[in-house]
Amino acid sequence: MFEVEIEVEIEGTGRLRGELKRYLAPMTFSEIVRRLPISGVAAKWDYAVYVITELKRGAEKVVDKVREGDVIYCPPVGGIAFVFKAGRPMAQSVRIGSLLDEVEPLERVREGARVIIRQGSPRSSSSSS
Repeated sequence: MFEVEIEVEIEGTGRLRGELKRYLAPMTFSEIVRRLPISGVAAKWDYAVYVITELKRGAEKVVDKVREGDVIYCPPVGGIAFVFKAGRPMAQSVRIGSLLDEVEPLERVREGARVIIRQGSPRSSSSSS
């Protein structure tokens, strides 16, 4: 399994499709996929909506910039974040995937909204050329 489609359901906002990509951070990818579905409450940073998880992993392939549409894991808080505008992470961040839908709805997410991250369909690298 090289890529896993995900669906992110956010209370009061709707659903967004995305994909997690193994090559970006193989150990983090495997641990997150194994734990799906993941649920929690939304919190916001300047550039992203995130949900705190019980995942406690070290930083693997840290990035110093994030782009609109990135899905990142933030080791210091154990959070999975969905980026709605480019910026510099406030803490160590590991890119783990990307959103497939427009990110604009993320800007309207209210803090405390319920978030559920579910697995969609697995994809192999041969199907995504």
